[in-house]
Amino acid sequence: MESVKKEQYQLKKMETKRESAAGKMHIKLQKAKLELEETLTGEVKVRRCASEERTSSFYELVLDRENAKHEVEEMINQAEKITKESEYTRIVLEEAGNNMLTALEEVEEVKTAETSVLEEIKWLSESGAHVGITREEFESLITDVENCAF
Repeated sequence: MESVKKEQYQLKKMETKRESAAGKMHIKLQKAKLELEETLTGEVKVRRCASEERTSSFYELVLDRENAKHEVEEMINQAEKITKESEYTRIVLEEAGNNMLTALEEVEEVKTAETSVLEEIKWLSESGAHVGITREEFESLITDVENCAF
């Protein structure tokens, strides 16, 4: 009977060790489950965060694209306005150039007329020392002088 008791004691001791080992394994299993759950929760958070970042980045890109599109449209409008202003300025300058050419032609005509008048005045002043009159004018003058003198 002693050997049975000894064997029973040994079995209980082994069973206690096994239960202790099983308890330790159960605790390790619970810790592993918690770590796994924490890891999965963290992974879900990371995925959610990454998804939110992608969504946020996507909306930022869409917004940036729209802003760039508006800037391009504004630049095109400004370029068209500047082109119209340049065309208007070109037309005004062309008209001013034509007016200047006309004015220069008129100035040349006036200079030519002035030169002609100056030459005529010079000719008249040189030939003025010898006034030439017709015989009829001479006789008319003599008659006038005789009538006045007497």
